[in-house]
Amino acid sequence: MSAILRFFFPHQIHRFSYFLRLLACNLTGALIFGIGSPMERPLVALAYLALAAYGMFFVLLPRLRDVEMSAWWLVVALIPVANILLGIILLFRAPAYHFGSTLTNERAEA
Repeated sequence: MSAILRFFFPHQIHRFSYFLRLLACNLTGALIFGIGSPMERPLVALAYLALAAYGMFFVLLPRLRDVEMSAWWLVVALIPVANILLGIILLFRAPAYHFGSTLTNERAEA
């Protein structure tokens, strides 16, 4: 059960997984808009808002954590053109690895 939860609600996402999840969210959003206009059907608007919240908090935020950027970059995702640029940056930025440093080593040095 915890593996399923970690799959849908990850703590960190690497490049390929980020790309696939972003693609899946965008295609699902296009399908939702294909059903009908959000102004005409409130259920469509609610589904799209739920998908947008999932995309922000369970796709963008874990990728921001993976590259060690601040969570405040989620605010940039609300700006239309900046959202595209942020997505490209997150797609191509390498994850931050700290080889040889563990929590116990950092505590021992302090």
